[in-house]
Amino acid sequence: MVLDVRFQSGSINTGVSQLLKQETGVGKTDFTDITDYVVLLVYLMRRMGFTKTECKQLIAGYEAIVERYRAELPSTCSRGSSKPQQGANFPLSAGL
Repeated sequence: MVLDVRFQSGSINTGVSQLLKQETGVGKTDFTDITDYVVLLVYLMRRMGFTKTECKQLIAGYEAIVERYRAELPSTCSRGSSKPQQGANFPLSAGL
């Protein structure tokens, strides 16, 4: 299995993280994990007029993909994630 993590090599202005925390209540968006980009995407979708339902559909689809891949990975790989587990601790939809 090949995991593409090229998104980690970019540099995101800290102001974006501060804006997301202020506007959505989602803290610790340092853009070292692809989930942070999903948070940004959902924020931008809401600002562009997408409905909450559309945003929640994107979040649910993303969560399903993450869970599917987590289940397929050996347990030694999935434990190394620095982000919270999906489900009750996953704050994406809280800021909608």
